[in-house]
Amino acid sequence: MNTLRFVKFCAIAAAGLCLSFVFTNESSARERETQYNSTQERRYQQKNARQERRGSYFNDNGYTHLNIPARHYPRLGECRIWYPDRQRSSRIRCGQTPPRGAWLIQHPRNRPRHVYVNVYEPQSRGIVFSIGEFEIRSGAFLREMPHR
Repeated sequence: MNTLRFVKFCAIAAAGLCLSFVFTNESSARERETQYNSTQERRYQQKNARQERRGSYFNDNGYTHLNIPARHYPRLGECRIWYPDRQRSSRIRCGQTPPRGAWLIQHPRNRPRHVYVNVYEPQSRGIVFSIGEFEIRSGAFLREMPHR
């Protein structure tokens, strides 16, 4: 009788070890895939950033990094006005046109780590001159986006 209990115990222990091995390998494979995908996305963004920096408004005017304090960035899904010459910001509803000389900073919900900076024509109010994508954490210019 003791032998039978011992055999059952060994079988259950072996099954438990096998399952833990399977789940460990599965989760580590997911982690590796996630790391690979984030590395690939970062490389893709860096490559696009290098290609698009040449001849862009932001690169040509020395705005390859945003020097905006963290408290001046808009919350996720919101917009703010940024005055690059005065280093200050104010709130605005998304879709409104900012005053002359101001940029509209949008923090899109689908890109929580990035902001879009809309630069308007200085002479005519409401006409977008250029749109750039920047990373929030580093402030680095990633790419110039197409606009109408």
